Amino acid sequence: MKDERALFSWIKAFFRRDAKQSSPTLSSRSFVPCDHPLRDTLDQRYLDMRAAMAAGDREAMAAILADGFVSRDIRGRTTFSGAMIEAVTRLEIDRSKRIVATTLAEITSTPGPDPDKATVLQHYAMTSAPDAPRTMPRMLQALSIDTWRQVDGMWLLARTQTLEMEVVDANGRRRITRNLAALADERVLEQLRSNGSDLSKPTDISFHLYIPSQIDAIATATELAGLGFHTKVNAPIGKLPVGATEDRFFVVSHLTAIPTLTTIHSAATTMAALADRYNGKYDGWEAAIQQ
Repeated sequence: MKDERALFSWIKAFFRRDAKQSSPTLSSRSFVPCDHPLRDTLDQRYLDMRAAMAAGDREAMAAILADGFVSRDIRGRTTFSGAMIEAVTRLEIDRSKRIVATTLAEITSTPGPDPDKATVLQHYAMTSAPDAPRTMPRMLQALSIDTWRQVDGMWLLARTQTLEMEVVDANGRRRITRNLAALADERVLEQLRSNGSDLSKPTDISFHLYIPSQIDAIATATELAGLGFHTKVNAPIGKLPVGATEDRFFVVSHLTAIPTLTTIHSAATTMAALADRYNGKYDGWEAAIQQ
């Protein structure tokens, strides 16, 4: 078990380095609208938000955001609804000089005929006209994972996390910024696929947490069990091969699901929040190969 955990940590570090070095740019990738019952509804909500932003309508923007809305940029910096709305209204953009397209490439929702939560992999692409002001980028593409919640029959945006951004400025300079943790998740999925796993089928996905105290580890496992995970609390493994000592409890949470980026991100967000609450550490995930 000790050697397996050490190997798992090495693999995660490898995928993060590999993601930084070799991931294709957004502009070289193809994003296709997914087939999901909520796609048309959520497509309209994105159009509503774009229209509110274009009009600088603070009330209309606020009406689309859920209470407690959080926006996290690539570097993990957090912005709440008021600050985000204010920043949008200050943008100096000639919206008549650009073409914008939003693609909902992946949607994962809670089970049942009337889901109350949906996680969306959204690709945003903007191209400016040749006569657009030089303050506008010639091209901007962004990939984000957004969490929507249905409240009183209305879908509201609760959270957005930018994963990657590619910008070409007026002088033709290209800048690419990536969230390496999210890209590492993509690389793990690609590795599963290259090893023969059918990513369209449900499989066992395990998420790993380290929690300092046994009481908090049990509380973590209990909360995750209530969310549908099968959990186990393992005793600290003690002495590591590298000479250090691991004295935290190891909480492993299993989920049977289709391994998509939205599924992974949704679960990882929950894991990270629990790790923060109990002064622990979320240590990533792995999945069984499904033929």
